[in-house]
Amino acid sequence: MRTPHKNRDDPRALLASSVWLRVGFIGATAAGAGLLQLLDGDLAWLSPLALAFCGGMLAAVSWSRARAVLDSAHPPPAHRSSSLALGNHPRRSGAESAAE
Repeated sequence: MRTPHKNRDDPRALLASSVWLRVGFIGATAAGAGLLQLLDGDLAWLSPLALAFCGGMLAAVSWSRARAVLDSAHPPPAHRSSSLALGNHPRRSGAESAAE
């Protein structure tokens, strides 16, 4: 959900994004711990597999949420038309040129 009237320099968006990134880091750490437990070779493999899977999902979802928060707070700049990029500025009306 994007709100176009949102302030581009909203510190709340940066705070929300940093919280999502930290949650993603926790998820990635849990996924790594689960993979290490799987490689350890214990007989119980269900709990490390669940830890690795859930940690990976948590990391993926939270990192995508952090990206979405930043994208909604900072919309991409509008593209300029080719005439403005080439230096062809719009013509002034007769009243503007007479004033000079």
